[in-house]
Amino acid sequence: MAALVGATPSTLRYSQVCVRDDSGVLYFRKYGNTTHMVVTSAEGVFLKQAIYDSGLVTQYPQDLRGKEFPKAIVDNIR
Repeated sequence: MAALVGATPSTLRYSQVCVRDDSGVLYFRKYGNTTHMVVTSAEGVFLKQAIYDSGLVTQYPQDLRGKEFPKAIVDNIR
């Protein structure tokens, strides 16, 4: 995790995928063999971040599975 802590501003600014819903925004950016995810509130306040093996393919990162995102909209894909 420490390896990408400094990447948070870049992930927010240059995210390859951005998903929004009423409660917050999920930003995703690939760095080498890992994907960095940053979660902010709807107001833009940093909530958490995580790193995932880019070989892992799921609709949502593992710790978000089982939660619902009924109004989620993919805002940006690069």
